[in-house]
Amino acid sequence: MAINDKEVELLRAKVELLTAQVEALLKPREPETLIPEEFRRWAELPAEAKTQLVADEKYGPDKGPQVFEIQLVYLVKKDQSGKKERPYSEYPKVRLHAHSVHEAEAYYRELCGITSNNPDYTEYQTKKAGASNPATKAKNAAGNKQ
Repeated sequence: MAINDKEVELLRAKVELLTAQVEALLKPREPETLIPEEFRRWAELPAEAKTQLVADEKYGPDKGPQVFEIQLVYLVKKDQSGKKERPYSEYPKVRLHAHSVHEAEAYYRELCGITSNNPDYTEYQTKKAGASNPATKAKNAAGNKQ
């Protein structure tokens, strides 16, 4: 059985294609998902800083003239000896623009995804904060990167 030139060329093409496929499989590959620099920096930020950045974007100065610093904390309870325990929270402290304390608390619940009232979480620590200052924000942001 004789092989003609066309068959030889077809076999060579198949060998080259298969060789290229095998080499591609054996070649060291880059990770399939490379993390962009901006996302890496975002991922390295602490949760409180991320929440504040989202709050600044979503509840900026157009939401109200006053700035409130707010955090939802566990109630301060007394232990068996009568000594007060230190309050703590799983939620971050955030500065929000609002017209009133109640509006700031509503924004906080929305921001943190709080959909119901937990009996242990009934105390908001809210205080009126000074006006937001872009220079202070920049300084704080620079401090967070270190």
